Amino acid sequence: TLPSGARLLSDGPKAGKEESTKEAGSSEQAPQATSAGEKESATPADKPTSDKGQSSPPSSDDEISVFLEPGNFVDILTTPLRHGTHLVTLSFVGFMVPLEWSWSEFSDGAEQAIAAVHELLAREDYAELRGLLAEPLLEDLRTAGDEHSREKEGWAAPPRLIEVDAVAVFSSRAMPAAGPEEPPAIRVTPLMKVLEEYHYVGEEKPRRYRRLLKWEFERTVRREGPGAWQICGLGKQWFMRKKVPGKSE
Repeated sequence: TLPSGARLLSDGPKAGKEESTKEAGSSEQAPQATSAGEKESATPADKPTSDKGQSSPPSSDDEISVFLEPGNFVDILTTPLRHGTHLVTLSFVGFMVPLEWSWSEFSDGAEQAIAAVHELLAREDYAELRGLLAEPLLEDLRTAGDEHSREKEGWAAPPRLIEVDAVAVFSSRAMPAAGPEEPPAIRVTPLMKVLEEYHYVGEEKPRRYRRLLKWEFERTVRREGPGAWQICGLGKQWFMRKKVPGKSE
């Protein structure tokens, strides 16, 4: 079953999650939300989780705004075709090289990783992000940290990720080796549906937004086996800019 564009921003069960293109006998290492060297569970009780495990789901009284960028309409319309095409492509790649690909395991791990990384970014805890994010991305975030501080964004509290749901494979591609000693890699971008909460200074109630994310995951491919998944791209920015009524962004 391929994901339907009409269901992307609904609260129904995700389509396509029951699909698994995993080869018989393979064991995928899904993206994990633990820092380098840690052995603990990827989703501790005090960290946000996917919509299946989060502790305080929104009630019917909560006001939720749906935010769509112009390009999201095309994303939604093309999702069924994209998802099916990239599942077939990744299955073929996994047959030829030791990729150990499974959409079911990858999507579960991606949800956990995004939940953990979102919380660490909101706390500006860059030390704990090592191992979860690729080094070039982590360095860029450190450099831009002062530009997106809590004070400059007007946050009364750090943004909170309430729900995260991996909907489909948005894109995938092979990455050539960066150098003679470096292995090639596979980059996968899942389309994620999230619910976030932003509490701004001077506002009594926090704002809740449902939107789509396209964070990039990368895994190196070596003859002896694949490396760990890391987040290597966060789109334009990991958080959403404050929306001022009557003012265009």
